[in-house]
Amino acid sequence: VWIANDNGAQSAIVALDAVSGDLRWRIPRPSGDTSFASPCLFEPKDQRKQLIATSTAAGLVGIDVETGQVAWQIKEALPLRCVGSPIVAGGLVFATCGEGGGGKVLVAAKPGNAEHDPEVVYRLEQSVPYVPTPVVVGDLLFLWHDRGTVSCHDAATGRQHWRQRVGGDFHSSPIRIGDRILAASRGGEVVVVAAAPKFELLARNVLDEPFVATPAVADDRLYIRTDA
Repeated sequence: VWIANDNGAQSAIVALDAVSGDLRWRIPRPSGDTSFASPCLFEPKDQRKQLIATSTAAGLVGIDVETGQVAWQIKEALPLRCVGSPIVAGGLVFATCGEGGGGKVLVAAKPGNAEHDPEVVYRLEQSVPYVPTPVVVGDLLFLWHDRGTVSCHDAATGRQHWRQRVGGDFHSSPIRIGDRILAASRGGEVVVVAAAPKFELLARNVLDEPFVATPAVADDRLYIRTDA
């Protein structure tokens, strides 16, 4: 079990034994703006698994999950607060940062390894979400902005296919189910769009209760926790 605690005082990432709770390793982190982003797992081919963590002070980091050793780092990648979580798709790591009610920067980076240093492949600074985490479907990257603007990009290059306003105020992250993407708004509406290079609004489901938590899917069921 890996736990990231990036704050303004004593920051660290720790690894705990899932059965006993014993400490496996602990690495100190530079402190700064509190990061609310959850780390994600990166499983590179023919390499050890890495934990991907983000914060303003430490930037974008890949950490060996067994030892806690930093495998690679892009320290200046994320100049603002990290709230949305990083994701890995198509050999790239996607991470966002922002401030206030809107995102400011998305970074798509190629992780480092023994043969090359990590590098930023591209940045996006328009309609980037602050709280919602991006989602990738195949070769498409979808950004669901806090203020209800959805955009679709080529995941490898960042080229935009479309951007449309669906309305609403979002703190939960969009999720992909098959060929659809849905997101639940703070106003109590679940909006569904096609996971496609052409915009298509598929449904608006009004449930009359506010949503903050991200929906979950298991055993062919959709679970939504409301804020009421």
